[in-house]
Amino acid sequence: MRIKSPPILDINLFAGMKVEDSPALASQVIYFSFATLTTTGYGDVTP
Repeated sequence: MRIKSPPILDINLFAGMKVEDSPALASQVIYFSFATLTTTGYGDVTP
């Protein structure tokens, strides 16, 4: 019996998505990226 693996990339996976470019989105991406990268790993340290 052979198990078939699911396809890794489906061509129509993101077909319904709309891409928008806005300064507000860019600032949110930069903020959350900075916050995530600078605070990763500090949740397990107790004071």
